[in-house]
Amino acid sequence: MRAGRQDSGPGGSGSGKGGPGPPQIEQLAILDSMAELFVYQGLDNRVIWLNQAAAASVESSREELVGRRCYEIWHQREEPCPECPVIRARETGQPQAGRVTTPDGRVWFIRGYPVRDSQGRMVGMVELTLDVSAHHRTEEALRESERRLTAILEASPDPVVVYDNQVRATYINPAFTEVFGWRPQEILGRRIPFVPPEQIEPTMAKIRDLFQHGGTVSLETQRLTKDGRLLDVLISAASVKDLDGRVTGMVVNLTDLTEVKRLEAQLRHSQKMEAIGTLAGGVAHDFNNILHIIMGYVQQILARDRLEQEDRDSLVQIERAAERASALVNRLLTFSRKVEPELGPLDLNQAVRQAVLILEHTLPRMISIETHLEEDLPLVNGDPAQIEQVLLNLAANAADAMPEGGNLLIETTVLTADQTFCRQHPEVKPGRYVRLSVTDTGHGMDEETLKKVFEPFFTTKQPGRGTGLGLATAYGIVRSHGGLITCYSELGIGTTFRVYLPVLEGAGAARAVVAGATTPELPTGRETILVVDDEEAIVELGRRSLEGLGYRVLAAGSGEEALEVFRRHRGEVDLVLLDLGMPGMGGPRCLKALKDLDPQVRVIIASGYSANGAVREFLRDGAVGYLGKPFRLKDLAQKVREVLDA
Repeated sequence: MRAGRQDSGPGGSGSGKGGPGPPQIEQLAILDSMAELFVYQGLDNRVIWLNQAAAASVESSREELVGRRCYEIWHQREEPCPECPVIRARETGQPQAGRVTTPDGRVWFIRGYPVRDSQGRMVGMVELTLDVSAHHRTEEALRESERRLTAILEASPDPVVVYDNQVRATYINPAFTEVFGWRPQEILGRRIPFVPPEQIEPTMAKIRDLFQHGGTVSLETQRLTKDGRLLDVLISAASVKDLDGRVTGMVVNLTDLTEVKRLEAQLRHSQKMEAIGTLAGGVAHDFNNILHIIMGYVQQILARDRLEQEDRDSLVQIERAAERASALVNRLLTFSRKVEPELGPLDLNQAVRQAVLILEHTLPRMISIETHLEEDLPLVNGDPAQIEQVLLNLAANAADAMPEGGNLLIETTVLTADQTFCRQHPEVKPGRYVRLSVTDTGHGMDEETLKKVFEPFFTTKQPGRGTGLGLATAYGIVRSHGGLITCYSELGIGTTFRVYLPVLEGAGAARAVVAGATTPELPTGRETILVVDDEEAIVELGRRSLEGLGYRVLAAGSGEEALEVFRRHRGEVDLVLLDLGMPGMGGPRCLKALKDLDPQVRVIIASGYSANGAVREFLRDGAVGYLGKPFRLKDLAQKVREVLDA
């Protein structure tokens, strides 16, 4: 733009022969009082006259602008502007309007009017222009705000609905369609039919309160999808008000909590099973100590020569009952994962075939067994005996569910656990798994039974027909293999258990070997043995058993006392029989302290837990043997002799 002085008087020249002249002086005051830019121009777009606002807009005088073309002055162009309303008005003979942006960034609203003489001939053009830059910026800001808000709503992972004051949907975002299934054309202008019948009245009460008082509402409830599924949702609603503060609608955000609720329930179940396992393991360990005492003294009495046959028979029955109790305790230890599997490369198909051979002779004949085993199934890292136990337990459970007969289907396949599967089952790591499925056509289970199916001692059988440990044991074995076991059931249709075991990648792990020697006779000796246990009855049993075999026995009731006895008899103790689960110093620290006193000391660990797992660590730390409680007199005699003779 060119700067120039302001001139309040009329001026300029005509646009050519026969062209119109400038306004009369009496009209000038009126035109100069206008805020709009008034420009009178000829048919060639040259300025004939303009008002004060027009001249001031380019900081020039009227004299400097008259005779120049309008597009040269305001648009700094050498040719007419595209879509110019003034040119369109000249071409059409009708008034035209439009917006034009000048190079300085200002936005103008321009109206063009044709000017005609008394004969109706077009002799010039009037251009009225108003600077609408501020209004345009406001509109742009509003549109940008709307675009930004729309983008946020469109990108939101949560369903969003906007309602009018009649609770009719006026907007839904894509997430709403994705989660609930309805497309916009199906529900806009209507009430969304996704409120369960029992939730209608509480929902309407919340809506009435929101419209009456405004503000926000937040609540957890349930909503139906288009296909009838019931979702747990968190609803956050806020009122929408007009400029007068009246509530005209509401915007509702719905967060789908269904998956969160499922994972929470799964976590609670996992924590409960872990707590039960810890309790079961502790109870089993203590109970093994009691059984060890019972079986030990029974065996000592049975070893006597002068014993009435009737008494001998009674003691044998006691011994058998104790052995059954020991087997029951070991199943508890398996559930609590205190018995670690001896893992090695395992062909699950072969394990299934072995189990089927047993099942064909043990299941009722009215139950047919069918197998679908995937060929070239990859190996898993498994304990054959424990996996066979899982199969037998699942099959026994299936048989109990089919008292009148039915079909038992055992299948194997390989699959990959992706991120979605792992989110549904947090205890599973991504990777390849072999899946074992055991399906029956029995009476099935309801939802409440399914929640407890893996809990120890939970059973739906009649009293005396089961311990309730079969599925709990299977659960413990599968979890100790780094796997997953699930159950799906429908009443009157049947049940499917699915076991997922990680595929053994690479060369695989070597099997653990627990050394042991068995001989039919009870070996004896004359060495000195230190027996350490916090239970006085077990210490006394050990003393009597070992002395009966010819050994000299020293006793200690704690780790601290064991160290004192060992120091007093330094050089005399040939072997230490050490219990792990003692209060105070405990067995692990006592083992370390004994090795510090004498690196050559020989220690046999006695425990109600397994030789695998944590006990294996102690064997690596210097212990030379292991005895699992309850152990027989012959087991004690053989292990002691084996270690002393090594």
